[in-house]
Amino acid sequence: MSLTSRFAKDLGDLRTRWTSLLAALTLGLIGALIFAELRIPLPYVVGPMFINMAVSLAFPQITLWVPAWLKLASLMVIGALFGMTVTPDLIHHIPQWWPTMLLIVVFVVLAVGSVTLFMRAMGYDMVTSYFSSTPGGMIAAIAMSSAYHADVRTVSLTQSIRMIVTVFTIPIAFRLFADYHPTDAVAVALKATNVEMRDVLIGIAAAIAGYYAGKLIRVPSPHMFGPMIGVAAVNLTGMLHLQFPDPLVAAAQVIIGAEVGSSFAGIRVRQVARGLMTGVAAGFIMLGVGVGCALIAHVITDIPSTQLILAFAPGGFAEMALVAFGLGSDLTFVIFHQLVRYILVMIASPTMVSVLRRTGALPPLPDKT
Repeated sequence: MSLTSRFAKDLGDLRTRWTSLLAALTLGLIGALIFAELRIPLPYVVGPMFINMAVSLAFPQITLWVPAWLKLASLMVIGALFGMTVTPDLIHHIPQWWPTMLLIVVFVVLAVGSVTLFMRAMGYDMVTSYFSSTPGGMIAAIAMSSAYHADVRTVSLTQSIRMIVTVFTIPIAFRLFADYHPTDAVAVALKATNVEMRDVLIGIAAAIAGYYAGKLIRVPSPHMFGPMIGVAAVNLTGMLHLQFPDPLVAAAQVIIGAEVGSSFAGIRVRQVARGLMTGVAAGFIMLGVGVGCALIAHVITDIPSTQLILAFAPGGFAEMALVAFGLGSDLTFVIFHQLVRYILVMIASPTMVSVLRRTGALPPLPDKT
C-alpha cells in the first residue's frame, strides 16, 4: 500500500471511528487521574490500560479504538525521551553485565519450558502450547502459529495477556510490597516546560532519522528503538539539550495504555473465559520465573533486585521500558536486558521450530499447494 493510500485509509477510519477514539482516550485520561491519585507507579500507562480493558470486557457493545499510527507516533516520542538517558557510560557497563545476560538465556529456556508444559496439561496441542510460551516476539509467534495451523486466537490471547499481566502487576506490586514511588525526576505532571525551538528541531530530526535507520537495519520496535538510537547519538555529542514538555510525555503514555486496553474491544468474556484464565496463569508463570532469575542475579551481582526484576520481566519491550522509566530505574540497564531477551527469542524461535519438527514434537509445515 502506497503512502497516499495508507493516509487516505487512516483518514477514512478516523472520520468513521472518531467517537470510539474519543471514548478510549477519555477513559484513558480518567484512569490515569485515578491511578495518579492512588499513587500507583506509572499511572499514565497502567490507569488507561486497566480502565479501557475493564470497559471493553464488561461492555462488549461499547467500541473502543486507538489507531495504530497514533500509538506508533507515541512510541516515537517515548523512544526519543529514552534516548536522552543514554550516556557514554553504557559502553563501559556492558562487559560488567555478562552474568545477568547469561541468566536471561536461562530465563528464556525455563519460561518456554514451563509454560509449554502448563499449556499441554491444560489440554492444548503442542503447536499452540509452544507458540504461546515465548516471552517476547509476540507478532512473530502469532504469524508462525498461523503457518503451523495452531489455535491463533489462543496464541494471540495468551501472548497479549502475558504482556498485560506483567505491565499491570509490577507497578502495583512495587507500590504495595516495596512502597515504591516514582521519583521526582520522572514523575509526570501536567505543566508546561520551557523548550528551545532549536533543540526541538534537532530532536525531531534525530528521531525521524533514527526511525528510518532502524527500519533499514530491522531493529526491534523501530518506532521506539530507532528514535531512541537517533536521539542518543546526538545526545552523546553534547549538541542536544532537549527537555520534553510534560504534557507531551503524559499524552504519549495515555495513548499507549489506552491502545493496549482497547485491544480487548469486542471480546465477550464468556466466549474466551478459558483462554483468558490460561493466559493469566501463563503470564504469572513467566513472571514468577523472571522474578526468580532476577533474585538469583541479585545474589550473584548485588545489583538492586527491583532493577533486575524490571530487566527480566516478560512484558513488551516498549512497555517494560516505560515501566522502568516510571519507576525511576536504571533505564539503560533495563532496556539493554530487555533487548537481549527479545533478540534471543527472535533468533532461537526458528531454530527451536526446526528442531521440534525434526523430533516430531511439531507437525510438518502444512503444504500450501
